[in-house]
Amino acid sequence: MRVGDDLLLVDWDTVALAPPERDLWMLDDGSRDGWTAYSERTHRQVRPEAVEMDRLAWRLGDLGAFLDVFRTPHADTEDTAHAWRAFRSWFA
Repeated sequence: MRVGDDLLLVDWDTVALAPPERDLWMLDDGSRDGWTAYSERTHRQVRPEAVEMDRLAWRLGDLGAFLDVFRTPHADTEDTAHAWRAFRSWFA
């Protein structure tokens, strides 16, 4: 979306009213100052423990969705191949 001269990304994938950490875990670069720019622009401090909780919640949600596919008859598609690779990578 363009706002004036700025280009903004709007993520409609899992729209919800939630604390920012719900999505910020996806942007974690592992550095100590990874969320500095976000905090400076929004004037909100990122809570690392909330980021970690949301990271785990997403992983468990994905795990449940993948297991639901794998435990029932399913076709061998690009989607199921991706799900299987993601599933296996968590246990590697």
